[in-house]
Amino acid sequence: MHWLEDEVSKLRKGVNIQLIQLQEENSQLQQQLSDAQKKLQQAHRELNDCANENSTLRNRVKNLQLQINLLPQQMMHHAQQLLGMFQPAWGRGTMPHQSNEGHTMSW
Repeated sequence: MHWLEDEVSKLRKGVNIQLIQLQEENSQLQQQLSDAQKKLQQAHRELNDCANENSTLRNRVKNLQLQINLLPQQMMHHAQQLLGMFQPAWGRGTMPHQSNEGHTMSW
């Protein structure tokens, strides 16, 4: 009977040792899981930041493309304004008080 109690005691110690080892392993795995979750959250934040930056850059590119597309029209408009500045006043009809009536040209 004493021998049987010793065997039971040895088995309990072995089970307790295995239980402690499994608890330690579980603790390590939980820590690794926690670290991995933190890294995943950080990766999600970085991905969102990159997506926002990408969206901002796409909008900038669209705006630049629109400006490039409108540039020839703007240049034509400015050129017409500049050409209008250099036309003689009588050609633009901006000097109505001056008229050629009553004046003759002599050669």
